[in-house]
Amino acid sequence: MCEIGALSRHELASIAVACNSQPCREDRVQLLTKKPFLVLDIETAEFFARHEWLEGLTRAFQIGIPKHETEHTTHVLEEFRLRQEASEWLNKLNGYLSERLNQRFFFPSMTLPASRMGDKGQCARVLEELIYSTRVEPYPLWTDDRMINRHAHAEQQPIATIDNVLEFVTTKGLLSTDQYYDYLVQLMQLNVLYLSIPFGLVVHYLRRAGLSVEGVLRETYELKIIRRYSAYVFSHGTALHPLPIEQGKPSEAATYFYYFRETCRQAVIELWTDEALTKQHKELASKWIIECLWKGMEDIAHLEPHPLSSEDMVAISQALLIGFGLVMAFADVKRRGENAATYLSWLHEAHLESHWQSNSNLKPLVLKKIRQVITDMVEKEKGDRRQITLALFAHVLATTSKHLAALILSDDKLKSIFQDHLKETVVVTEGLKVPAKEWEQWGFGAITAGAGTRQHVALGDKTLTIYWHEPSPFTAGLGLLQSKADGSVMSVVQSDSFLKLRHPIRTIREQALQAFIPYLGIHNDAIIRLLQKAVSDGDRQTFAREVEQQTERSWNFFWERLKQLVIAQIGIHESVAFPPQPEIFERWLNLPSATYHDQATFAEAYTRAIEENIRAEGIEKTVAKVFGLPVGRCFDPNTALGNRLRSDGPEKDQIIGHLLACSRTTSNPIFLLNSLEALLQFALPNPTVQNAITQILIKLLAPSKDPDTLRLPSSFRLYASALRFAWYRMESLEVYGSMPVLQRILMAYTYATGIMNLADSLRDRENYDMDREFLAEWMDSRVSRPGTAVFEDLFEEHLEVSHPMGMGPFRMTVAPTLQILAAQKESLAPFRDEVLRLVIDTARSMVQATFEGGWEIYHPFVTTRNWFRAPWGRNAIVSLKELLEGLLNDDLSRLGPADTEVVASVQSFDARTLLQMALDWISSSRAWNAGDLLLVYLALSEPIDVEQTERILAAMRQLDLSQFHEEQDFLLACGVIARCGAATKDPGIHLEALEKLTDAWNSRASTLNHYVAIMDAAQKLCLGMGGVESFYNWWERTINASQRELPSEVQGLVSGLTWTTPLSCQNSLPGIRAKLLML
Repeated sequence: MCEIGALSRHELASIAVACNSQPCREDRVQLLTKKPFLVLDIETAEFFARHEWLEGLTRAFQIGIPKHETEHTTHVLEEFRLRQEASEWLNKLNGYLSERLNQRFFFPSMTLPASRMGDKGQCARVLEELIYSTRVEPYPLWTDDRMINRHAHAEQQPIATIDNVLEFVTTKGLLSTDQYYDYLVQLMQLNVLYLSIPFGLVVHYLRRAGLSVEGVLRETYELKIIRRYSAYVFSHGTALHPLPIEQGKPSEAATYFYYFRETCRQAVIELWTDEALTKQHKELASKWIIECLWKGMEDIAHLEPHPLSSEDMVAISQALLIGFGLVMAFADVKRRGENAATYLSWLHEAHLESHWQSNSNLKPLVLKKIRQVITDMVEKEKGDRRQITLALFAHVLATTSKHLAALILSDDKLKSIFQDHLKETVVVTEGLKVPAKEWEQWGFGAITAGAGTRQHVALGDKTLTIYWHEPSPFTAGLGLLQSKADGSVMSVVQSDSFLKLRHPIRTIREQALQAFIPYLGIHNDAIIRLLQKAVSDGDRQTFAREVEQQTERSWNFFWERLKQLVIAQIGIHESVAFPPQPEIFERWLNLPSATYHDQATFAEAYTRAIEENIRAEGIEKTVAKVFGLPVGRCFDPNTALGNRLRSDGPEKDQIIGHLLACSRTTSNPIFLLNSLEALLQFALPNPTVQNAITQILIKLLAPSKDPDTLRLPSSFRLYASALRFAWYRMESLEVYGSMPVLQRILMAYTYATGIMNLADSLRDRENYDMDREFLAEWMDSRVSRPGTAVFEDLFEEHLEVSHPMGMGPFRMTVAPTLQILAAQKESLAPFRDEVLRLVIDTARSMVQATFEGGWEIYHPFVTTRNWFRAPWGRNAIVSLKELLEGLLNDDLSRLGPADTEVVASVQSFDARTLLQMALDWISSSRAWNAGDLLLVYLALSEPIDVEQTERILAAMRQLDLSQFHEEQDFLLACGVIARCGAATKDPGIHLEALEKLTDAWNSRASTLNHYVAIMDAAQKLCLGMGGVESFYNWWERTINASQRELPSEVQGLVSGLTWTTPLSCQNSLPGIRAKLLML
């Protein structure tokens, strides 16, 4: 009251003294010579009456009710009286109001100017009346109108609100903290808008929230109310939108958002600095705040008259989240900011990293803002305070995510600021860290002493034994011998291939450079220049870095180092297992460093690159490169290889000879497929060629009972894993992120080819059999399927046929092999018996579902794109059927009963017949069953006749998702709906399909898998007919019509899209997220 001018400081002091040791009494209340007005609306009066506070309020305040509200109140009370349904408290309120209207209640009675009248809603009229009254009667006002809290600072006279009253009462000990929080939650349930949510309220209920056995935070009833309330306050159409009478005034939305943001910040800091909470609880509670409570600038863009770009808004929001950790460091001084460092690591790994992968332009914007914040926070301090701040931030950056810290400190100004505080260390073992400079000096001494020579060095009160270890220049490093408790000696080596390049002795630097030169792939002039630098007295660090940059662009250096690391069985990080620069691929492929966004331009550039490769490296090396990639176009007429293969000459013989030699040893499935197609199409059918083709077929379609071949499953699995790993690494590295999909797909296959060449080389030249299964599992463990892909139109039915993330062993070997055989059936006569045996065995495995990844036969290849004209665009069963009914038809009579039955099963597969049968049955029965779903799903994997569109639409109308209670049937039904729309591209079917999915979302779905299946089907429909915005429009319409509470996992799904989807595909996502948070 004193703060709003209702009491003087002297009066406040007098009252404080009088009330210090006694409860408040009537005589003390009389000391309040000025009673401020408390303006109530009906909902707030009911709230106070329910808790029996109304009587006390009349002794402390002049109670005011706006005239418009009294009319509404009288009307409501009259309705209740007539219906005789008024509760006891409402009867009391009615009596109280009727008895005391003329005693203690004040009514603003001035008439609003005519210009302010008009057809306005109740809230707007109440608001105008109150604001106008404060101008006429210059008294402080306390108001609790539900739509007025936002105006607490808009007028000259201050307005205090119900949450201020509750907070004041709690500080005086009249309410417990639990009661205070309970009342606030009740007010949120009543939608008393624009309450200032105290951070303690959020922390209080998050601390009490339990964790499920699956490690998920259980959202309590109170947390649900807080989530819905905060989403509603900032949603479209609420009173935070500026009114016409407020034009030119500061935005109350900005003020409210500032306080709300502070609530989130303080809550996060309070949770992470609470030592009673486990790390898991802190992470899950913070996840709830960020995904369910926090509002970024992008979430309130609709409240800003002049919003920034989406990238700028998201950059500000993410910088604020990182800023939480910086501020937390000062609240965590006792632990030197360790909690802050842990929070920043979690934030980066759980949210920022994936978002930056999808939005390569965003990362530098966020980092620029954070660097500026850190710089400002440090530079504003002086003397000891500056040193303490520097030391605190340095410790946080040294102990948080190395990746995030490196990004923040990749700025010259920040490096200079922290140069005396961030001392780089080498972590030798878990309990041994050595300053990097000291470790380097030890290395120099060990190198000078010679490889294997032991030396003793001191570190504090310890004496350590070191030696230089150099089995090869690529695995060289400083070794450390440590005695274990059992008396044994453990050797630890820290690899540093480039340490000798920094050595003070010239001859050692020159020798180290000479060892690397054969693998750099640079011109003589560049070699001479580097040799001159090696023996000069220039900056050794700069020289070593220049050599290292050359190695980062060298294909030969990368693979030789990886080979030596594998042989030495040295554990590697994923960053070492993939080239850091795309230039490695471009130089090896001779592909010009340019950006190719369309297929034609890219194909032309790649054709020129093949010609250049032939001129520069010869035909055999070019074939070795090209045949490891999915580029069927290379066999076309008027192409470099196509012309040579179609002409009889020495170059064709070279190509065929190289293919014959390599096909015997290679385990690269793509090389085998391309060799099979080339040999069948262009090679003369002599015994050598026939034997090579037979061996290739056995590798790709090995009989399931043959223990010697088994289709080289581990090699093929490794190839597929290498494709996925390469794609994942390119998504993670900023230098690759801006490259078009076409180039990245080609690079992924180039990398996988390199992996297979490495494995084969180790086997054939080093007599070292690499564990391919282990490497495949290691690569898969580091791959996370990005959620961005569905919006890039890459996955599922919209997947490019060669895309690395969609490639499996079956689709990569069996399906394309059958497709090639069907296309080249005229060349198969010499192999009829072998082909029959392999085809029958393949058919049996497919019918009996014993092939790994055999489910891929149901992939609807007809809807995929094929940029590289790879042999993967056809259903395997269709190819099988074509071979059995054509080339091998005369040989089927020789088969036994079991094989004949297998053939009959394959021959019964006909997409058009299956579709016709299913549609006939649905038409006659006017219903679908699970078998119909499967038949239609399979049938729509191949092209359909246009005349079937009307019948499909009629069948769609009979599809009732509510009849499929089994989850797998429900998921299949959603898939059928999507395929009906994608296969026909018919607007009528598209509309009917979306209506089915809307109904399923709002009334049928009950599990997370249901919602995911519905979303997936809607995405496929919309991406095929209208793009991302079409999908969002459907989703928003569906949510608007929803009256159901969704599983919390669905909220997580939406949050996942927020943090993994490119900003270009997020135009409507904030609004959808807000609506889902209100459900």
